[in-house]
Amino acid sequence: MSHRRRRAAAAAVFIAISRKQRREKTRKRIWVKEWIAKRPTFGAYTMLLEELRSEDPKQLKIFLRMSETDFNFLLQLVSDKISKLDTNMRESNKPKERKVLTLRFLATGRRISDGGVFNDCGLSTALQENTLNLPPPLSGRTKQVPYVVVADDAFALKPHLMKPIPLAPEKVKIIITTICVLHNFLMSRKTSTNLYVQPGTFDVESDENGSWRNKGLPKKNLLPLQNGSAHNYSVTAKEIREEFRDYFVSAEGEVSWQYKHI
Repeated sequence: MSHRRRRAAAAAVFIAISRKQRREKTRKRIWVKEWIAKRPTFGAYTMLLEELRSEDPKQLKIFLRMSETDFNFLLQLVSDKISKLDTNMRESNKPKERKVLTLRFLATGRRISDGGVFNDCGLSTALQENTLNLPPPLSGRTKQVPYVVVADDAFALKPHLMKPIPLAPEKVKIIITTICVLHNFLMSRKTSTNLYVQPGTFDVESDENGSWRNKGLPKKNLLPLQNGSAHNYSVTAKEIREEFRDYFVSAEGEVSWQYKHI
């Protein structure tokens, strides 16, 4: 074999080995874990609702906060608007499942925040213990304003971790309107009204006050949304954010272009 052929053969072997190594390093990640893929068959939605429907219809009403008849009627009204398309990669959550999840969220008032993960990392500890050798606090302020990290609403407000003041009036309007529509719907349905509230709970016309004025709302009603950890901030953290707010609209802290971009 000539020297040129030996070099070509060696190069071919090298390329083949390199490609094999790259394939081993770039193995495809699993799109969805096997146990999650079984959700349509063994998930809580499928198992629990079917069991309640067949064995305990009364408990199903309590779970949905309405009768099954009204649930199906309401589902027909919104099904087209909450449907998602299936793809070749995965199937979407069906309208019925999305509706159940929404009702359970409204019924329990609970939320899950990803910001809790941050509390377990080293950066969070270093910020709290002030071991990062950060620049000095902002000068010329009434209260001490430290150097901070800017985060979004998933994180809790802390002295060294600031986030914007949550102002979303359009979203608030949508939520309030939706709750009012759901309330009116339940009050208008004979098969669900008593599940939602007892007779005499709310005011009647203008001359008869409901029991809610003295006793409050019964526990079977939709509960108020609970504040997550992102809203459990200290007085110090709130004061620091207010100092920043005042600083950025003062002659000392504002810039000429800021009002064109906010």
